[in-house]
Amino acid sequence: MGASLSSQGRARLVQNILGTTFSIPRYIAWGTGAGTTNPTDETVFNEVVADGRTNGSISSVTSSTNGDTYQVTGTLTSLHGGTITNIGIFDSGATPYQTTLQVAVSSPTQTSITVVNPGTGVVPATPFNIQVLSEVMTVTAITGNIWTVTRGVNQSSALSAIPLASVITTVSGTMFAKADFAGLPLNTGDSVTFTIQVQFE
Repeated sequence: MGASLSSQGRARLVQNILGTTFSIPRYIAWGTGAGTTNPTDETVFNEVVADGRTNGSISSVTSSTNGDTYQVTGTLTSLHGGTITNIGIFDSGATPYQTTLQVAVSSPTQTSITVVNPGTGVVPATPFNIQVLSEVMTVTAITGNIWTVTRGVNQSSALSAIPLASVITTVSGTMFAKADFAGLPLNTGDSVTFTIQVQFE
């Protein structure tokens, strides 16, 4: 199990201190993919886009010193069942576009990927970031179902190989924090209430 503020979330905190105002990270999304949380992640592993993101209630609570913890509480409901493995807090409730690899990636220097068309949702205008497993890429051009990409962005590592049918999720909003956990099997209609705390020490 791992949990971390994202690198982008950390940068946003610094910018807030410097006076730049950003949207509050209050939207919770969950995913079914395997993986260990890393600060370079920009979205959850295999976000369950069909379930949407929930607008959580936010508050300041005390863990060690007065008001040192940011808390988000929200309930997600599974529309199709599955095993949930990770969650993230975002500053946007917008549903990302999602598709899968039609052809495996066989090299860390490969700069085009073939995706299954159509996916779920609306493809953003280029350039936009995607996450595939632990790697973040920037899509710079699209021709049919061939996406031209810049590999290993946001200080993530370019993977040496990415299997056929791996899930590709576009980055929707800034992910503030993320956590992974042992799989939680859900039936259709099951709801889970999450209370996520980020403590500043």
